[in-house]
Amino acid sequence: MKVSVKIHYNRRKRLKEDKTAPVEVEIYYKKKRFYVNTGVSVKKNNWSVSQCKVVKLPNSDHLNRTIHSIVQRVEKYESSVQERGLDISMEDLKSFLTNHGGSSQSLLFSRFADAEIDRSTSELSTIKRNRSVVKIFKKLMGEDVVITKIDYNFLVDYAYRLKTVQGLSDNSIVGHHKVISKFLNIAKRKGVIAANPYEGFTIGGYTSTREALTFEEVAVLEEMKIPISEKVLAQVRDMFLFSCYTGLRFSDMQALTHNDVVEVKKGVRLKFVMKKVNKSIEIPLYALFEKRPEEILYKYADPSNQFIFPEITNQAMNRNLKSLMLKLGTGVKLTSHVARHTFGTMLADLTQNPYLIMQLMGHSKIQTSMIYIHLSQKRLENQLENVKWGLL
Repeated sequence: MKVSVKIHYNRRKRLKEDKTAPVEVEIYYKKKRFYVNTGVSVKKNNWSVSQCKVVKLPNSDHLNRTIHSIVQRVEKYESSVQERGLDISMEDLKSFLTNHGGSSQSLLFSRFADAEIDRSTSELSTIKRNRSVVKIFKKLMGEDVVITKIDYNFLVDYAYRLKTVQGLSDNSIVGHHKVISKFLNIAKRKGVIAANPYEGFTIGGYTSTREALTFEEVAVLEEMKIPISEKVLAQVRDMFLFSCYTGLRFSDMQALTHNDVVEVKKGVRLKFVMKKVNKSIEIPLYALFEKRPEEILYKYADPSNQFIFPEITNQAMNRNLKSLMLKLGTGVKLTSHVARHTFGTMLADLTQNPYLIMQLMGHSKIQTSMIYIHLSQKRLENQLENVKWGLL
């Protein structure tokens, strides 16, 4: 008699607070059954009852592999027992499935991080970014790093290897540390580790700086003459400027529809949900930079199109931004992130109000907004130091 395996979605008919329900695997053999939680939870519209799999998510394939890996482990156990001429034990099978990967004392960080990425419902770009960071972590530190063995000295060594072996810039090193720290925070919440080793750890010598264009460079970019034959380049320039004037991320700008545009007495207001943080935000275009973002929006707001701006991939956007950078002659590498940071920087220089920055950029923590204020004050100090007062 073979072990029976079935996949169930929302077996208990109960949704979580985020409207998702778990996917479980039912194991049945000789009138005994138990259920294994796959760690995958999705919304109802992301589960196909007929196909019995996750659908319509950027990482559907990864989630389905996670689910079916349990089925494969059942088959592996069953085959192993039969080859040895032994009887199948439901207790042994349950132990084999639920303890797969071992206790927290032997759990590998790479396995934990990969599992978290597989069950993630974040944007595809975030998933790809996290996979890349974990892949480099495995390359530099090995795939056999036990999660409980990661401590302060380990992180110092990791930072050193990112710099000397991988050849990353200081800002990139900070980004890698943030991703690894995020996974360790998840491990802490799940009780896998007692504390995140990043608590109290500062990345010696590596500080995250936010590159941004100056007011003068933004003005030059706005006045730049682009031939009619380079239509896409002109569109990318306009979208980059729109982000400089509003702080919108590339993903939010590409998702803007006419429903997100609200016309009020003073002009246009954007009202939408930020994709990355799932947070509602309102931006009064009429009150920003003498209505420049409002002018750009009207230039592209064609009622016959669903979205405001032309559809373009992130790769194509960055490729054209490189061309703009060469035309502009700036030392700053133009990216979608630089446009957003330019907005925060200009807002800090003009207002010195972190709460305004926090509200318009959708930051969840005031500390993030204060970075722009501190950088603005540092620029002011540098300018004052270079002044030739001529009073003495």
